[in-house]
Amino acid sequence: MLSRIGLLANLGKPQVREAVHVCRRELLAHGLQPVLDESLASSLKMKGPMVPTEELGRHVDAVITLGGDGTFLSAARLVAAEGVPLLGINLGSLGFLAEVRLEEIPEAVASLAEGNYRLEKRKKVTATLHREGEEIFGVSALNDVVLNMGAMPRVLDMEVRVAGTSLGRYLADGLIVATPTGSTAYSLSAGGPIVDPSMDALLVTPICPHSLAVRPLLLDHNHPLEVEIHDCDEGVLSADGQVAHPVIYRDRIAFRRSHDPAY
Repeated sequence: MLSRIGLLANLGKPQVREAVHVCRRELLAHGLQPVLDESLASSLKMKGPMVPTEELGRHVDAVITLGGDGTFLSAARLVAAEGVPLLGINLGSLGFLAEVRLEEIPEAVASLAEGNYRLEKRKKVTATLHREGEEIFGVSALNDVVLNMGAMPRVLDMEVRVAGTSLGRYLADGLIVATPTGSTAYSLSAGGPIVDPSMDALLVTPICPHSLAVRPLLLDHNHPLEVEIHDCDEGVLSADGQVAHPVIYRDRIAFRRSHDPAY
């Protein structure tokens, strides 16, 4: 039974104040307690229960995001470890993940209060960056982890291994490792297929490969994927376009399905 509902918002959206106000009003009207992250409460000068953003998942039963798909993706990384489900309010332009429109907030909150909803379990992907035998960076993503050439317009020379077997060298602008949820994001624009989000798989899509033989791959989630950098000036490894780390020659990146799904 839901009781405390966290609110996370993109403060750059012009309708965010109205959306937060409507959410709080509707939650209270249905006997649910809205809990704001401290930065949101401070920016909008709102009173009431609040907690630090990084601790929100430990203090609520569900989270409502107000913004766009980027806000939803950020929240998924923030609260997935606690198994807290997400409901996205779309104040942006796309809304693949944040599907509820501003005018639909009262109906959506009523459904939450009445238990009239269905949880969807979405797989995530993790990436760990190894340099000289040490793990120096780790990240998870709901949509995708992308390896690309960064600011320098030079291709990457990468060796791709699946379950320890080398698939050869990829000469390309980069590589997208996407979840089924992320198959309709960057991977689709790069020529990857649309994958049913219920599948347990990883999608590997090269970005502008310099060979007709290098095509997208759909891998079983149990098959570990590794990429070793053979030539790279200023590469970047990024998660959902929000968290990034530089990569250099001889770095090795291991990709796995995350043990913490998003709901």
